[in-house]
Amino acid sequence: MIHLGEHVACVPCGLNYLVRDGIPILLLEEAEGQYGDKGIDYTITIHKQEVKDGYSHVAKCIEQSGIQDNVYFLNLGYVSDGSPQYAVRDVPLTAINKNSVKLFLETTGDYNFNGKDLLEVGCGRGGNLYTIHQYYETGISTGIDLCMANIKFCQSSLAGSNISFAVADAEKMPFADNSFDVIVNIESSSAYTDIKSFYHNVHRVLRTGGFFLYADVMENAFYNTVLAGMSLDGKRFFYVNPLEVIPGVSGIASTHSHNRPERAGWYACACCPPDIARAISSFGKYAYGESEAACFCHLFAAGEVSFNNGVLLICETGYPYEFTVKYKIKKGGKTLAIRIPAWSREFGLLRNGQKAEFALKDGYAYLNSVQDGDEIILTLDDKAKFVYPSSKISENTGCAAVMRGPLVYCFEGIDNDDDVLFLRIDDSREIAISEYNERLLGGTAALSVQGVRVSGQKSLYSLEKPKEK
Repeated sequence: MIHLGEHVACVPCGLNYLVRDGIPILLLEEAEGQYGDKGIDYTITIHKQEVKDGYSHVAKCIEQSGIQDNVYFLNLGYVSDGSPQYAVRDVPLTAINKNSVKLFLETTGDYNFNGKDLLEVGCGRGGNLYTIHQYYETGISTGIDLCMANIKFCQSSLAGSNISFAVADAEKMPFADNSFDVIVNIESSSAYTDIKSFYHNVHRVLRTGGFFLYADVMENAFYNTVLAGMSLDGKRFFYVNPLEVIPGVSGIASTHSHNRPERAGWYACACCPPDIARAISSFGKYAYGESEAACFCHLFAAGEVSFNNGVLLICETGYPYEFTVKYKIKKGGKTLAIRIPAWSREFGLLRNGQKAEFALKDGYAYLNSVQDGDEIILTLDDKAKFVYPSSKISENTGCAAVMRGPLVYCFEGIDNDDDVLFLRIDDSREIAISEYNERLLGGTAALSVQGVRVSGQKSLYSLEKPKEK
């Protein structure tokens, strides 16, 4: 970025952004091209305007209350429930906004920010970046938010020689590819109108080997959101991909009109089909990455992969229903970094038939200098597991999901006498895995769990305990 008086010029994209009251407005819909023409025809949706107005109102209330100097966070914060903690630092009991600081430290765990160029998307009033700079000496730090009032506060209170703030859109990040080592997003993305565009932008501006401190979700999102949102024939889709549907309520009641029990053929706002097509067609960019010295295998998919750094490999696998991934190195000479999924508690790595030597760092197994003709075999945990929600998710209290590999399985009425709401599973029993059936849903392996069906009652409340059968 180059400051030009009332504008900031972005050299890579050739756009000039406005500066208001000393604050860069990095919104594409307000950017001007090199010759004064409008850059790209984007509009702010009604929802985004409501978000901006809402947070502007919050900022005004904070100012009027006189507590603005003590409010650096706008999130809910974190209070331990006694479960294992990921934070490597304790927050002083007397610290201002201590619960919000704790949430940030829990999310970042033992990640080392020293020397890293970082971006916080949805920075609010700058509390997270302020916290980072209390503990680390980072590279360039940038915070963006859609709310002008928030950025004004950040600029006046927190901006410094290597930390800056700007008004910008999380779904249209105004940064060049490969700009940051780490991206932080804390309790902000629930307000985004197009979450896929947000993820796409994160992937685009993050450097190879960089970190997205948000969640280990990319693989789960591909298999359980992108693919599950579309029917097998590609002609019907969910606009909202529901975790649960209630017969007689979902798709009917005004509060659940968006939560449809079946995929629809069309919607008035049909932006999802092209987004899904774009995501699937660009799968290779998500699956593999590279630097000059290393090749990164983020996701597992069979095929031949040619890297710009000269490495050529062939991946052979029946994933996600088979849990062995074989890499045949045709042209080597670089480090091979293979992601070890968080769900795989056990894994094995062989190199040319022998136990491989590797360094496990940040969720990746690094094998030094793979050579022409090498064969690397990764074996992952193939057991099905129960997955439990945090006790803080009140609507999921007493619930559990069933997962095998990256796939989260669905209990459907068609398989359970048209009624799943009265089912109770026994999580003390093992989950049975059927053989892969290529005729079932285009090819899948079904799971079976032990459980009971609870009988319904005629009245809303009863002194009699429901019967199980």
